[in-house]
Amino acid sequence: MPKDRSDHMRTLKAARRMPGNKSNYPPGVIQLQVLGTGGRGAPPALYLFTDQTRYLFNCGEGTQRLSHEHKTKLAKLEHIFVTSNKWERIGGLPGLSLTVQDIGIDDIHVHAPLGLVSLKLSSY
Repeated sequence: MPKDRSDHMRTLKAARRMPGNKSNYPPGVIQLQVLGTGGRGAPPALYLFTDQTRYLFNCGEGTQRLSHEHKTKLAKLEHIFVTSNKWERIGGLPGLSLTVQDIGIDDIHVHAPLGLVSLKLSSY
């Protein structure tokens, strides 16, 4: 016997109408894109995205190039998680911050270990 999905569909439609309150609903689809494996010319970077938000794990030098090659869009990026303060993990943050600022993203949350200087994107 098929399940009644009318309540589920009403909930999804309501979630789409409330853009500021999207954290109250669980994501429908979660995808993980490996941008770089840590090998030569490919810093370790993971891009996790759902239908609601985007997360980037580590941002080494060349992460922008890798995201362009893998056709991942940075326009909806909201959170960057850095696993250590080593250059291999944070080297691409300055360039990435300028790129997303040009795209029009005003606020990105950077989650990093203690000792990393706080970055704030500001519009001119």
